Amino acid sequence: MSDHPQLKMVYQQSLIIALAMIIGCVLFGIMVTILSLKGTAIEPNSQTGSFRLIAGVLGLSALAASFMVKNIILSGSSNIFQPGFMKDPFSRLKMSVIIPFALCEGPVIFGLVIAFILKNPWDLILPSLIGCIGFFSHFPKYQEWEEWMKSNKHIL
Repeated sequence: MSDHPQLKMVYQQSLIIALAMIIGCVLFGIMVTILSLKGTAIEPNSQTGSFRLIAGVLGLSALAASFMVKNIILSGSSNIFQPGFMKDPFSRLKMSVIIPFALCEGPVIFGLVIAFILKNPWDLILPSLIGCIGFFSHFPKYQEWEEWMKSNKHIL
């Protein structure tokens, strides 16, 4: 790691936020498993299949959106930002973790809802895997942050 104190501080904050979001999803899984064991699973039918399909499509859409949003944030070229909003490179780096991670929680939350409604903890596994793919893909890496700062001509 380089000796840039502000970059280190923002990176450490982003790591804490990322880990907290991952731990939250793990706790969702534990909670669903415990609560689902007390109920009887709903018999599969066309309605439950449609419900799972819709939730799967929404989950995959949230995952895809997380990559697009991260690129928009890091490029800074979008007109969606108000003047002065996220012009600071450190804010952009932090938001490039927080917003995609929040979007990657979407599939896990959809799986949580399905598992609660259908009372089947196995319905949480695939959405959780989709969310984990996003978490691992967006997990902050200090070396990448340094390279981004240098390639965008920010002082390091």
